[in-house]
This record gives sequence, structure tokens and C-alpha cells, in this order.
Amino acid sequence: MVNILDIYYIESVDKKTFVYLENAVYRTDFRLYQLKSKLQTYGFVQISKSCILNINVLDSIRPLFNSRMEAALKNGEKVNINRNYLNGVKKALGGDKEE
Repeated sequence: MVNILDIYYIESVDKKTFVYLENAVYRTDFRLYQLKSKLQTYGFVQISKSCILNINVLDSIRPLFNSRMEAALKNGEKVNINRNYLNGVKKALGGDKEE
């Protein structure tokens, strides 16, 4: 069992789902879509087809090429935000805020 607030992001790779914490990675039997629906009320937002991010651990966002963005997390890790999911991230951050 992991505290929801300790989760940084959750990623699906080769039909396996991994939960990333500040200094640890765990595998779960849950599918990404199951976790997304359970965690969205806790500040989790989908940032790509295979990844959901805890918006509460977001440190900064910077633009990349091809209308993608790079999210820097509080633990120094970086994950990419796909352009198809940018509106969801902006909404989660509080509307039309530009970062």
C-alpha cells in the first residue's frame, strides 16, 4: 500500500503499470485507466496515452518542440506532456493559467 499523496506519476509500459514515488518505483496490477478514474479527484491528470501525473508534485513546465511540454517534478524528474493532453493539464492547474 502506498499513500496517494506520495505518488508522483503512473506510467504504463508494455502492458505493465508502474507507480513512481519520489525515490521508488512499484508495479501494480491495476490498469492505467482504472487508476486514472480513481485518482483524478486527488489531482491526477493524464499527460500522455501512457502516463498520469500528480499535479501536486509539479515544479514547473517548459515548452518543447512539436507543441509538447516538459514537466519538471519536485524530485528533479522530468516527464513529457503530449499536446493532446495540454488542455487537461491547464484545467487541473486552475483554468487558463499560462506556465
